[in-house]
Amino acid sequence: MHRVQLAASLSILISCAVPASAQTRSTLPFDVSREALAQVDTSALQWTTLRTFTGGVEGSLYYHPGGVTPEQCKAVVVIGMVRMRNLYLQEIEEAPVVLRMDFRCAAAFLGTLRYDGVNTHLQIKDANSSEILYKGREPGLP
Repeated sequence: MHRVQLAASLSILISCAVPASAQTRSTLPFDVSREALAQVDTSALQWTTLRTFTGGVEGSLYYHPGGVTPEQCKAVVVIGMVRMRNLYLQEIEEAPVVLRMDFRCAAAFLGTLRYDGVNTHLQIKDANSSEILYKGREPGLP
């Protein structure tokens, strides 16, 4: 059931993207490209925790294939964010006010995604050096 919802959510996200001939980037959150989204192996997504609470949802996501790039990690985060939002909508029948996700992409990247009711913040770090590789903000919960 959850895979069907995830597939439907991905289809919606991909269909909302600008055609590649018009623009190399899609209109997906955090400048995720359609190509990176298509490269994500959704069978390799592993939720170590995922729970709803009054007003929000939180979880920890692990994506374990090797050779993951920062761009693919951003795509994994977008998929995870959609999954969390859909879980909350399904259980509570309202949009979440708070969303908190910690994630790890293989051994290379780790980060956080936070929605505070106003903006969604994403930060991806190199797991070895702790160097910030990406830091972005989107209005609302994309």
